Amino acid sequence: MNPRDLDHVLLRKIRSAYERARLRHALIKGWPGLLFVVAIAIEAPEAFRLLVALAIYATVALAIYIGGSAGRAAQLSAWAAWIPFLIVRLAESRTHSCLGGACVSWCLPACVLGGSSAGGLVGWLGRKADDPFAYLIASVGILFLGGSLGCECAGLSGLIGIAGGALLGASTPFLVHKRFEAP
Repeated sequence: MNPRDLDHVLLRKIRSAYERARLRHALIKGWPGLLFVVAIAIEAPEAFRLLVALAIYATVALAIYIGGSAGRAAQLSAWAAWIPFLIVRLAESRTHSCLGGACVSWCLPACVLGGSSAGGLVGWLGRKADDPFAYLIASVGILFLGGSLGCECAGLSGLIGIAGGALLGASTPFLVHKRFEAP
């Protein structure tokens, strides 16, 4: 066998081992996403909700595997996704309030509030990211998935509320930081 061919074989083996180690690392560091799977399995183990919870874990692990700004956003976003999830759970326990002849449902406002507060936190902490677009895509995706587990109470408008709130909340610190950054 040609020594050059041996070098290529060795390089392929090294690269393969490196990628497997990175994948193992991402799957282990993505454990905060698995907490959603545990919570849904305990709370209401419906197939679709379990799939969404698994998608959170897969998204967190993928972002960590990709690395860079997306990887830095992943774990933080997995923890911050509990904010909209829990706010909506709290709102669901109050279903609606009536004062006089007017009744108000709290699900939709909770979706927007939860998404924007979690997005604002993640955006503020990552406002100096090297690649703001990758950071925003990873964080908003994870926040949306986490919040959507709670926002199904408000239907499609709840999903739009969590997505809009997370996007607005996460992008605002980047825009403000860029606006007031020293030249």
